[in-house]
Amino acid sequence: YSDGCCIFWKRDLFELVAQRRGGYTVGSQVYIAATLRHRESGKILLVAATHLKAQCNEQNEKVRCLEIQELLDVVDAEEACLSLNGAGVPVLLLGDFNTDPPSQAGFADSAIGHLLSHKSSLGYGSFQSTYDISEPPESLFTTWKIRGMVSTKRIIDYIFYRGGLSCTATL
Repeated sequence: YSDGCCIFWKRDLFELVAQRRGGYTVGSQVYIAATLRHRESGKILLVAATHLKAQCNEQNEKVRCLEIQELLDVVDAEEACLSLNGAGVPVLLLGDFNTDPPSQAGFADSAIGHLLSHKSSLGYGSFQSTYDISEPPESLFTTWKIRGMVSTKRIIDYIFYRGGLSCTATL
């Protein structure tokens, strides 16, 4: 399939410990989960990237919710394997989610709303967005598509984190 995802890191700062790649049971989209070790500190970081079902409609939003749940199950399972003595592992979750923030989605159950309300099975808390997406300003967008005379700006790409990480700056 032409859509995909990838994770890049600086090899002098991080080393790849393990990776898991897969496709969702619904649709044809994919994910990658990579366990990275910070070379200097030895600390572990779990990074997951995905590309979810496209096209903005209610049926596809339901598919995205299923894909999100499947990805969260993968992240929770990887996190459980990596956790030592109950200490949480920092997690970055990023990608092209192909859906608007919950306040703009217009669907009763939005995929991003589902992700943000998910609690780790180990009790490590919810994901936070690097950007304030509760009421995003019109100037914030991650994709700008022009089809003929129609120009559309939307927020459909995200970076989420949990487990002791914090966002110190954004562009």
